[in-house]
Amino acid sequence: MLVVHEWWGITPHVRGEARKFAEQGYTALVVDMYGDAQTADNPKDAGKLAGSVMKNPQVMQSRFNAARAALAKHGTVDASRIGAAGYCF
Repeated sequence: MLVVHEWWGITPHVRGEARKFAEQGYTALVVDMYGDAQTADNPKDAGKLAGSVMKNPQVMQSRFNAARAALAKHGTVDASRIGAAGYCF
């Protein structure tokens, strides 16, 4: 299961959501849509981070696809059965 973070970036909340999937038996991977694990703690910075990715669909697609490819290679994953959950992004 690919877990796409909120506009804040990868926070304890999104990590917790990934853990919930894992507890249900899924292999879960949090997708870093911003790159370099960038996070924001206020709406202005979060908007800048989200906007920088939303303005460049190729980067957004590339990061998602890279995460999907990494997850597909994991030994516990059936690459034909990968799902995704998004949280606001």
